[in-house]
Amino acid sequence: MNFKYIYIIIMMVLSLLNSGCISWDLASLEYGTLETTTITIDGDNSDWKNVRNKITDPANDQTGNSSTDITKFSAVISGTNMALLMETSGPIAMPHTPGQDSSGYGVSINFFTNTDCYNSGSEFGWVSVEIRADNLGNVLYDSQYFTPPNTTPSGLFYPTKAAYAGNVLEMEVSLTAIPSNAKSIGFWPRTDSYLAPQGATQYDDMNNVNIGNYCFKLP
Repeated sequence: MNFKYIYIIIMMVLSLLNSGCISWDLASLEYGTLETTTITIDGDNSDWKNVRNKITDPANDQTGNSSTDITKFSAVISGTNMALLMETSGPIAMPHTPGQDSSGYGVSINFFTNTDCYNSGSEFGWVSVEIRADNLGNVLYDSQYFTPPNTTPSGLFYPTKAAYAGNVLEMEVSLTAIPSNAKSIGFWPRTDSYLAPQGATQYDDMNNVNIGNYCFKLP
């Protein structure tokens, strides 16, 4: 076996990956530092074209209709906000599952005090931002959060803005929702619905089985 040629091939593949010429689903890898760019929340994903950190999810792995099938997720820092992108197989629909009390699209943002999201002891809180609709089509923003004492974020937890068109959904949340001592964050995108008294039904999510979410270092 010629290890020289194997080494050359490996370096060529890594070079192509770094250049963005080819990509893979990095579901079990960290994604580096969260990128910074300007995103307009308008339901148009064209300003995401140069964002390298896009997480893909297999199509048709959902248990609901195609509007609940997540295919792509990304996040960046945009000014004083964090912009979130979610794409689905079918069109974004409000509600996406009629007949439920509410249904929608959500992203949990988990905070860590270390830089790799791996040490479960370092996770110290999360914020969940959601856009939902009731069975009449009334759209609402929703949020939940958990933080131990003395680490509560100072700002708004709700999406400050959201827009969708076709199969593209964009949301933004204020960076003040992230505690100042957080060094890395992980994301858990998902689609679900709620119907009393049965409770919540989850249709699709992008959840890394190794680390529980997708990990980004904060700049």
